[in-house]
Amino acid sequence: EFARTLLTAVGDTRVVPEANFFVAIPGPEERTEMTAQLFLGSRLECAKCHNHPYEKWTMRDYYSLGAVFARTTVDQGVVQLAATGETLHPTTKQPVRPWGGADAALDADRRGPFAAWLTQPDNPFFARVEVNRIWAHLLGRGIVDPVDDFRSSNPPANGPLLDALAQEFVKGGYRRKRIVQLICNSQTYQRSMATKAFNASDEILFSHARPRLLTAEQLKDAVGTAARTLAPVQAVPAQIAASRAAL
Repeated sequence: EFARTLLTAVGDTRVVPEANFFVAIPGPEERTEMTAQLFLGSRLECAKCHNHPYEKWTMRDYYSLGAVFARTTVDQGVVQLAATGETLHPTTKQPVRPWGGADAALDADRRGPFAAWLTQPDNPFFARVEVNRIWAHLLGRGIVDPVDDFRSSNPPANGPLLDALAQEFVKGGYRRKRIVQLICNSQTYQRSMATKAFNASDEILFSHARPRLLTAEQLKDAVGTAARTLAPVQAVPAQIAASRAAL
């Protein structure tokens, strides 16, 4: 639901906050590449000028995804849909059919069909990418690492595990809490950082816990707590509290 809302947002960002996705990523090429990294876990930059020499991505894939956003415009913080707009293949100079099966003659907003394709239970990317990000957040490293670099030459450390988590994610209605609970209750998550001779050099198979750096916010709070200078959290402004109550 969150992904569909984000990808199909339209309106004034002051009223529709999810529309900031398109304001923050203004160019069509940037939207293409960022959408691929976030939701498909793939880096398509190489396919902008030529078919990827080692992976399955082609120039048509790149511009087909770009065509999804060809009619999405931003004007002073307002996201709108243009009546026309096509993405041309740089070699053939012909319009490219949008990824997701949108029909230019019927679908005013190509993003809807793309979002529907993306979030189908049998989509080969979405669930695997999401559970991999959750795993990386909890354990410090993704089953596929980096988390936005799914490719045949960068296979998962444990393919069956990734597939099982993805299936559980879909089965559970895409509820992140369910996956977090599943991972946190696992022996893998609860392992000590202590190592033995046979796993001391392991960096990818999760045979022991990995020490992780604190985030900037955590580090600030830790120093403040140790120095007894941590300022109390200020009260939530009344207008923000009212808006939260309305939600």
